[in-house]
Formats: sequence, C-alpha cells, structure tokens
Amino acid sequence: MVLRDSFGQVTWLIFSGIEQNPVLTPDLFQFTPPDGVDVIRD
Repeated sequence: MVLRDSFGQVTWLIFSGIEQNPVLTPDLFQFTPPDGVDVIRD
C-alpha cells in the first residue's frame, strides 16, 4: 500500500503473513472506554 500526503511525502506499507477470511469472534470488537474520557454518541 502506498500512502501519499499533501506535502509530497510517500509511505510504503508492506503486508506479510496475510490470512484471508479468518474467523473473528465478537469479543475482538468490544471496547470499554477508560475512566475520565468523554464518549460522544449520536
């Protein structure tokens, strides 16, 4: 993946060991905000 920003900088990201369509459990997508932060909901 190549990322180019508005300053002309280029960053290359190279991925390896990619597993297509892995089984993901729902607990991977749970987030508990730390104490003292503001949570904005719409």
